[in-house]
Amino acid sequence: MPSFQVMPLLGLAVLIAACSTTQGPSPTLDKDGPVVSDNTKNGLTGRFATSEGLSRAKQTEDALARQMLEDGFALIYANCDLFFTSAGQTQRWLMVTRDTVGAVGTLAASVMALHDASNNAVANVALATGLTFAGLDIYTKNFLFAAENIDAVRELTTHALNVHSEAVRDQSPLTYTSVSVHLLDNQNICTPASILALVRQAIKKGDVQPTVDSHFSQPLATRTDQAVLAELGALLNPPGTLSGDQAGALWWLYMEPTTSTQKKTIAGLLGDLPDAGNPFDSNQDYKSGWTHEAAVRRALNKFSPATKVAFADSIKQRADAVAKGAGAPLPPMRFSLPAPSVRPAGRVSVDVR
Repeated sequence: MPSFQVMPLLGLAVLIAACSTTQGPSPTLDKDGPVVSDNTKNGLTGRFATSEGLSRAKQTEDALARQMLEDGFALIYANCDLFFTSAGQTQRWLMVTRDTVGAVGTLAASVMALHDASNNAVANVALATGLTFAGLDIYTKNFLFAAENIDAVRELTTHALNVHSEAVRDQSPLTYTSVSVHLLDNQNICTPASILALVRQAIKKGDVQPTVDSHFSQPLATRTDQAVLAELGALLNPPGTLSGDQAGALWWLYMEPTTSTQKKTIAGLLGDLPDAGNPFDSNQDYKSGWTHEAAVRRALNKFSPATKVAFADSIKQRADAVAKGAGAPLPPMRFSLPAPSVRPAGRVSVDVR
């Protein structure tokens, strides 16, 4: 067979063998559950299918969800590793094929020139060589990396898998649904599109870091209360963040009736505030006409209903303790924001920064 016919066939053979690597690793989980066939029921695949079934039967059981998570991570890592092993072998053949095509094309053109071959024959060799190189270049472009840097990309991708999995393990509580989302996100890291994005970020920036969507995991009331604390903190400039005790003391001062004795207690709770942000002076006397009073009242009104009730209950309990104690020493006054209801943890993604 003439060389100009052999070269395209050689390139085509490599491209056909490379198709599986451009599609990414075998999926671990899809919308219908674990991807399990009759011949993959053992090993990591079978183990994951078993733990997935147990977790699906008791979807809110944290321990079962965590076992499903660990088995899923192990299977995803194994599939990704197999993908890179296969890709590396294909890339090595690709380099051999490219060098062979170049050598054969150059040799054929030289022999034809020495034997005064026709212009058509020389043109056919040049065309075949160009088409083969074009086909190989298309695969190389779409596969994202070449054989000489495949190990670096493998290391970056597996590091991203590990960073993501470690961040997910810290989430609590875990359920069947949240674990399924985490595993889908994790397996998506080892896909050609995600690998390309990760490599481009790594070149521009630095290291892979997890990003936890904590906003998702917080109930609306908790977000509201945190926003109010931030607003009061910006207004009063306390050391660190405004505490629950300080917020409760301000509520007691401005939103509840208070006696002179109670004001002394409130002044003690607000003692860490700087002079400009404190409604009391150094003698614990209230500053008449304090400039921040109106702004503080507006912010206090933004607390969630649950927090307002919690503050009022703390004040009532204090009043009851004073009435029963008849002047006996009382423990320090304490306020706390209501505990948020438990919700599944937020999603975890990875990026380079």
